[in-house]
Amino acid sequence: MILRSVLKVLVLTAGISAFSVLVASPASAQETRVSGVVQVSTTQRPLAGAEILVAGTALQARTDSLGRFELVPVKPGRVQLVVRSLGHREHLRELEVPVHGVEGLVVLLEPITELQRVETRADPLAGKPNLRAFEERKKFGTGRFLDSTQLGYPDPLLWNTLLTQRIPGLRQIAVGSKRVYASSRGAVSINQMPRGDMIDRGNRAPVACYIAIIVDGIRLYSSGPDETLLDINRMGLGRVLAAEYYSVSQLPPEFNRSGTAPCGTLVLWTQY
Repeated sequence: MILRSVLKVLVLTAGISAFSVLVASPASAQETRVSGVVQVSTTQRPLAGAEILVAGTALQARTDSLGRFELVPVKPGRVQLVVRSLGHREHLRELEVPVHGVEGLVVLLEPITELQRVETRADPLAGKPNLRAFEERKKFGTGRFLDSTQLGYPDPLLWNTLLTQRIPGLRQIAVGSKRVYASSRGAVSINQMPRGDMIDRGNRAPVACYIAIIVDGIRLYSSGPDETLLDINRMGLGRVLAAEYYSVSQLPPEFNRSGTAPCGTLVLWTQY
């Protein structure tokens, strides 16, 4: 009797379990879906090709020709939908998704009507090869560089004074009626310093480190031992757009074609 009762209980339990599986299977197999339509907010017309994503997941869909979409499977709970389409503002929608899903969701996308401003800037150095090369050398940071704003442009008289004020060691020396540039930071002994030609020495040109001068790529004075000193007043420069000054070790190769200038080199640009 006891054995028969135990068998009845086991059979009854197995039957209940099997019934539970049969009942539960359809529910567990059901997938949670979110479906709806995307429309243009100003016309309520369906928007084809819009992209719908579930934030934080790889789940996404696109609307068909009637603006319809379906996301499946969606995990029940709070989700964020990201809806976007070219030419429309992106739309974010917080959504509470129940176990049975969501149907008939309507998403309105606002069209972008204003044109995006595109700023174009003209190249300030276009057609100005000398100034472009000046700016390129300036980036390396070797030497001293002064642009037109630092040289008092367009005043034709200020640049000469501002050069000696803003380039350390650069000074003007009077030799008779001449005004010449010299440096107090040259790398040359006193016995090797240039003193100009016989006329300059006759005008008692002092022993000084007279610097080489290049104007618009042309070397006007090379700081040679018997070379005539260059008179600043006779250079006839009405304006100076840029200036560069280099010590002996800083001089770039393009300015060093006739040998190293022991007292430094001043490069002036009056043409773009």
